Amino acid sequence: MKRLLLLLGPVVALTGSLGLVMYGRAVIGIFEVLVVDNFLAPGRLPAALAELQWAMMSAMTLVIGLVISCVATVMRNSGHTISTIGRLLYTVAGVSLIIGAMPLAWAIMGAKASFRILATAQTSPNFEMLQEMILSAESAMTIGYAVFVLSAVLLIVAGSAGFQATPSQVNDRQSPLSVVFGTGSVLIGGVLLLLIISVRFNGNALGMMITETSVTPKPAELAAHLAGILNKSLFVFGGLATLGLLQLLASIFAPSAGSDSGSEV
Repeated sequence: MKRLLLLLGPVVALTGSLGLVMYGRAVIGIFEVLVVDNFLAPGRLPAALAELQWAMMSAMTLVIGLVISCVATVMRNSGHTISTIGRLLYTVAGVSLIIGAMPLAWAIMGAKASFRILATAQTSPNFEMLQEMILSAESAMTIGYAVFVLSAVLLIVAGSAGFQATPSQVNDRQSPLSVVFGTGSVLIGGVLLLLIISVRFNGNALGMMITETSVTPKPAELAAHLAGILNKSLFVFGGLATLGLLQLLASIFAPSAGSDSGSEV
């Protein structure tokens, strides 16, 4: 079971990170709803709103994969224990998750600052202004998502080659801290899933407000949902960095034979 989860988790995480590369821009792109009447037919949704649903599904997949990977890393298995190369790979993967979250957080905070400027401006935002804001954040977000892909690939390699056969005369030892980190990843993952579901709710609410042609959307309600998406996304990216830290710490305290003798598997 441990060997299966060591590969399943990273593969699921890779699928989610690739989905974010494809659709993750929608976290910022949803600001197109502010000028929907200027460049879209009535009742037609901006593409970013549809992409936001896929982006959140991808984020959920990434979170689930990372939790599985962290739990599998600390599972006790007297037949195989983590090797030096395994610790190194898991450490680099965890650091990559932390690094990948940084440009994403920077992009979200930049978008929040721009949103405040637009909200207090004397004139209504136009499509060009919003496109400039979206494009300025896209490059940073692309870098962050690409680093998530790299981290998932490293986790796959670590799960495949990062453990070694334990000599029968050596008992593998498991630090209680590894259990704490594994449990922590489950708790953090659960909170992140709730946040992601909440972001999807905000996106759905925006879609309903735009497609309901008989009622003019109130600016305050639009702003509330847009701000909710940004704020919750920022917490999600911070949570992904936390999962990276827990993966790093879990690998350090993962079951070990005390030496790296034995054949690699």
